[in-house]
Amino acid sequence: MPKAALKTITNRVDETPPENPDDRLLLLVCGHWRKARAEHELALAVHKLALLENPDLDFDEIEAYREMKRMEEMLQDDVPKTIVGAAEMLRITATILSHPNEDDVGMGEGPILDIVKCVANGLDRIEARRHMG
Repeated sequence: MPKAALKTITNRVDETPPENPDDRLLLLVCGHWRKARAEHELALAVHKLALLENPDLDFDEIEAYREMKRMEEMLQDDVPKTIVGAAEMLRITATILSHPNEDDVGMGEGPILDIVKCVANGLDRIEARRHMG
C-alpha cells in the first residue's frame, strides 16, 4: 500500500468522530481497525519484497495484526445504535470475509459471525425505532 494511502487512513482515524454520541466509540474502534489492517497489509508487502533477497526471512511484524484482533474482540459484542454504525460494522465484516489469503494468517477467522449478528440486531432495533416515531 502506498505511503500516501496509509497516511490518508491514519489521518482519518485521528479525526474527531462524528457528532453522534450513540456510536462514537464504535466508529472510533472501526477506524482503528482500518488503520491496523492497512499497517498489517503494508508489513506483509514489505516482507514479500524482502523475501526476494532472503527467502529464509521470517515474518515477525505482528503488532498491527494483534491490534486488528483486539479491535475485532471489541466489536464482536457491540450492537450498533445507528445506521452509520451498522454500515461501518458491515464494511469491516465484508473486508474480512472478502480477503481470504494464505499470507494473511488468521484473516477470516475469529469473531466474524458475532459481528454480523450484532449488526443484524442493531439494524432491527434501528428500523423498529424508525417505525415507532
